[in-house]
Amino acid sequence: MTVNALQIRAKQGEEVIYRKDVTKGFFRKKVISAFLVTNYRVISPNGQQLFFEEIDDIETYNRRTERVANFLAAGPRTYGSGSTRTGSFAMAGRSTGTSVVIGDVHFLSVVKHDIIWRQVDDCVGLVRLVQTLKKQRQRRLDSNKK
Repeated sequence: MTVNALQIRAKQGEEVIYRKDVTKGFFRKKVISAFLVTNYRVISPNGQQLFFEEIDDIETYNRRTERVANFLAAGPRTYGSGSTRTGSFAMAGRSTGTSVVIGDVHFLSVVKHDIIWRQVDDCVGLVRLVQTLKKQRQRRLDSNKK
């Protein structure tokens, strides 16, 4: 029996903070699973999960920067020099000065198995997000103990 992240039940008060869908298909994309970060835990598409208390460290590997370019243009077009044939064309194109860091995120745990997410967009931002959520969760647990 295979379990994916979409089949795992949420705990009471658990909210999804980050979600990256794993899709199947090219024209008719179908979501088959997802990478999830909630306010309690990290869940892989294959169902592996680590609660924030179980995560000892988070590292990134294989980082690379890619430019983000979206474009859209349309207009008239002439076929060849001196040709009387004309037509129209559509082309996508809008270049922005933004770039994104793509890399692997490794959640290390001494208690349980490690989890590695491959080719994550903005991997550094994801690491910061999980570290912040982990600190907030720890503060909440510490304040409840007092």
